[in-house]
Amino acid sequence: MGVRKSLMLGFCISATASTMIACARSMEFLLVVLFFVYPFGLAMGIPMLNVAIKRYTTTKTRGLAFGIYYSVMNMAALLSGPLVDAFNGKLTYCASPIE
Repeated sequence: MGVRKSLMLGFCISATASTMIACARSMEFLLVVLFFVYPFGLAMGIPMLNVAIKRYTTTKTRGLAFGIYYSVMNMAALLSGPLVDAFNGKLTYCASPIE
């Protein structure tokens, strides 16, 4: 399939799954999307990023490229919790709360 198409397909599936999770109206629908659709999108994208870095960098620059990649990933993990807390309650949701 190729790196570019796999990354684009994985992103589209993950973005669609994220929207479906945000707009879920039942617990069953939420669980199906969370455990079947979303992981499929991530599995199409995340490993392909590693392949792309390995394929499109030289041996000399590969260490720096992986270092930047993992630094960005760790910074995103570090900042995601406080950002979710900051936006919690300030945004309106697509659906009513799941009961």
